[in-house]
Amino acid sequence: MTEEHNWVRIERDFDAPIDLVWRMWTEPALFKQWYGPNGMSVPSAERDLKVGGTRKVCMRMQSPYRSMGMPDGFPDVTEVIVDLTEVDGKTRMVMVHVGVGEGTAGAGGWTQAFDKLAALVKASTDPSC
Repeated sequence: MTEEHNWVRIERDFDAPIDLVWRMWTEPALFKQWYGPNGMSVPSAERDLKVGGTRKVCMRMQSPYRSMGMPDGFPDVTEVIVDLTEVDGKTRMVMVHVGVGEGTAGAGGWTQAFDKLAALVKASTDPSC
């Protein structure tokens, strides 16, 4: 029997220097450009960048059909841990979100967000853009 866990771990390599990926996480104007699943905007993102710090992120989706919120049972407080490592001029990111289970819509949202992050860092480092 396997022990269930309520967290998702995603590892991605970005073809970008570590300082650029760090800025994408830490500068609100950049963070708002990639955070969230496809179809969502981020009008507000506040973070206290320290161990034990807090984050408040507002995501918005325009829909004429219904309003959306967090699913029933979603915890009020979760923990996001991000580790960046330079590997041969690229950046390896390992993100763990405690409180969001593997295989959930939240985990899928992270995957979509990191696809947007990859495109943003590529555009930021591509001299032809």
